[in-house]
Amino acid sequence: MNRVLMLAQRNALCYFRDRTSVVFSFMTALIVVALYILFLRNYLINSMYMGDWDFVSVEQVPALIDSWVMAGIIGIVSVSSCVQALQVMVDDRATGKDMDINSAPVSPAEVSAGYILSAFYAGMVISGTTFIVALLFLCATGCILDPFDILACALLLVPMNLAAAIVLFALASFLKSQGAFTGFSVVMSTFIGLLFGIYLPMANFPGFVLFLGNLVPATHMAALFRQHLCSGPMDAVLTPEEAPEFRKEMGIDIYLGDFQFDLASSLLYTVAFTALFFIIAVAIVKMKRARRPWRMAPSSPETARWAVFCPIPWIIGRT
Repeated sequence: MNRVLMLAQRNALCYFRDRTSVVFSFMTALIVVALYILFLRNYLINSMYMGDWDFVSVEQVPALIDSWVMAGIIGIVSVSSCVQALQVMVDDRATGKDMDINSAPVSPAEVSAGYILSAFYAGMVISGTTFIVALLFLCATGCILDPFDILACALLLVPMNLAAAIVLFALASFLKSQGAFTGFSVVMSTFIGLLFGIYLPMANFPGFVLFLGNLVPATHMAALFRQHLCSGPMDAVLTPEEAPEFRKEMGIDIYLGDFQFDLASSLLYTVAFTALFFIIAVAIVKMKRARRPWRMAPSSPETARWAVFCPIPWIIGRT
């Protein structure tokens, strides 16, 4: 465990020392917020007014749309910050630093856990900051917020970021160059914005795309966020008869066929999906290490310490 924490600390320090990567993680949220405020907010609110909804009151309609979008933005930031934090892993491979790590007496699971924990930490810091800013924005616009819902959303940040870190680590394990990782991060940022329904409601997606999107854990976590942040405005705006249809159309409730996911089933699905990807990630790291001649671990603590600081002479001596 100490070795995992040391690796995670090292990776996190490498990420936060690169201020450009940290700024770009926040820039993703700023760009989406700017697009929403400048172009999409009035369109979504007017679409809500022109819909065939039986309103109880129209005062909280803007707050309902704001809370729905803010929940999606928090999810986008969670994914984008974890992607940016995993750049440390790709940089290690591109510069050969991973040879030093793999020559030390650490298992593939420990190496994987070190990168995953650092990405999880970065995601928690950046998405947590975004969550606080989103709450301030919703309070300023008069959104009805319950303290229990705020606490539930804060707790949901943990599984959201952990799932994002593990799944993205497994996908990024196939990348070897910084150019490939740049393309990967751009694709993921664009894809996750569509997947969270920021630009259009989930009901507007084709059936096959909607089915695939509901298989992704990030969609479940965004839905759980919306269930809590949108509950106050939704109760004030819609009648009990209209609310279920609105929740389904806007992606607040997730369906897989005729099965509706609740809080327990969504969390259980996310845990199972994430565990599967962690096993895949460890297998990938183990396979990559097995292909290299310097995979053998030192035979004693003295040679282990020597291998960490100066692995090349140790490798020559072992061969």
